Amino acid sequence: MDYIIKAVLFIPFMGVVYFVVDYFKSILVNSFSSVPFSGALCQFGIFEGLSIFFTILIAGFLAKQALSFVK
Repeated sequence: MDYIIKAVLFIPFMGVVYFVVDYFKSILVNSFSSVPFSGALCQFGIFEGLSIFFTILIAGFLAKQALSFVK
């Protein structure tokens, strides 16, 4: 029964985490777009790099939470 309660709480929690990170990522991208050399940042792939970095952070956090859930 304890696992069912944890699973029910885990799914909305990860949804909220994804929403918050996506929200802050959009704020960060909007603030970078006002930089005068944002065209150069796009050419060098800085925005895609930030997106990949945040994706890795979220996936690592999800894996850590899933492993602690199983324990």
